[in-house]
Amino acid sequence: YYQEPPEGLAVHARGEPAARWLERSWELGLDGADYLAPDVAAPYRVTELGDRFPHVARKGTALDRILKYSPSGDEAVLSLARRVIVAEKLGSDDTPDLLALSLSSTDYVSHQYGPESREAEDTFIRLGKQLESFLSFLEERLDATEFVVVLSADHGGSEGAEALRARGLPGKRLTRNALDAALRAAFEKQFGDAELVSAVVTPTVYLNHARIAQKHLDEARVLAVARSALLGLDGVFAVFPTATLDVAQEPKESAELVQRVLDSIDRERSGDLYVVPRERTLFLQEDELGATHGSPWLYDRRVPVVLWGGSLPRG
Repeated sequence: YYQEPPEGLAVHARGEPAARWLERSWELGLDGADYLAPDVAAPYRVTELGDRFPHVARKGTALDRILKYSPSGDEAVLSLARRVIVAEKLGSDDTPDLLALSLSSTDYVSHQYGPESREAEDTFIRLGKQLESFLSFLEERLDATEFVVVLSADHGGSEGAEALRARGLPGKRLTRNALDAALRAAFEKQFGDAELVSAVVTPTVYLNHARIAQKHLDEARVLAVARSALLGLDGVFAVFPTATLDVAQEPKESAELVQRVLDSIDRERSGDLYVVPRERTLFLQEDELGATHGSPWLYDRRVPVVLWGGSLPRG
């Protein structure tokens, strides 16, 4: 581990100080008529950046808010990547080098405004241009047969609930707070104690085992009451107890879904219950998000991957 930042980073910071991003507004990259997404106020927005184009940061806005929730974040990462390639002489000898970049503005923008928003569309348009420029930079330094680019994503996703409803799909919002409230109400009614739930960390629920033992309650009954309360919520498809979940014990038609859940948990660390939302129901980690991912349904699981360059054949 470095005791101080490498000199290349220090040079970069002096040449491109962070404050430069605070002074920029987010304007549309194309003419408004060229966008598929309508120009509408975002129902869920980054307060400091406003809800319509151009997005201008309020005075005092933190730098990370601007970089995460606008195309500036990816631009900053690719600018730094250029500096690293030059400073570390990547690709200059026979030993393969690996450069891993996380271009996450598309993720933050799509979460906040929804992947169907004009903000998301503009972010992807700008990322395409940024990648074109970055690949041209690589081709200027290296022969095209000497490097391979792998472009992928960390997850899929769904449109925002409001956009889904406009298309005639269910489009529901299921929040962590709603689950917590339903559990507390059920526990208060059945056991006179709302504190039997420890935490809701999407998509799992943790029971308060110490409190259950202290009150000499039957844990299986507490679990059953919790499952019933959660299944009663609009937008919940299934609730599985993680400790006893077994593909062999489930109906044949549920086997694939159960296996996906098993692949997603650690029995020693995950919550006591795993909640599966209905298709096109957004299981939101935070109430103010526009959209999210994380369900076992195909649109959240399917991830693109593109390999290009080197001696790779087309297709």
